Amino acid sequence: MSHDNLLRIWKPSLFAVIALGACTHSTGTAGTNPQDMSIAQHESAAAREEKQAAQDTSAGSCKPDRVCWSDTQEQLAKHHELAERHRAAAQALSDAEARACTGLPEEDRDTSPFDHYSDLSSVSRLYDQVPGPYNSESRPFAGATIVIRAVPGLTTEWL
Repeated sequence: MSHDNLLRIWKPSLFAVIALGACTHSTGTAGTNPQDMSIAQHESAAAREEKQAAQDTSAGSCKPDRVCWSDTQEQLAKHHELAERHRAAAQALSDAEARACTGLPEEDRDTSPFDHYSDLSSVSRLYDQVPGPYNSESRPFAGATIVIRAVPGLTTEWL
């Protein structure tokens, strides 16, 4: 299999493994936990919820001169609550990123070696090193080993 094909196969899988590994405990409404989406996706979801609440209100629900039924009030409150949860999740991700990236220039925060296929030398399976009667086909899969070519300015510390 070619180098590029391996990377195309492994890149999405690697990010899925990283994302799953970051998930430790989940509370709240499905989709509103920080690990459920990116910062931009949470912000977009919050905006959609607020827009839906505004549309429901402008369509005649809960205007000062109209009857505002309990189920309508509950639906509007639900949109506002979901929007607030998405904003809180986005803020939690932003705060975590700021803590993790302290001291890094902004342009380095948004740069990934995985975006530069030509500098990725190889990708191979990483097997768990547990003792036991495992042969090469049955050893527990633990992740991936990714070799990045040496390029000017790329150091172990940068990674």
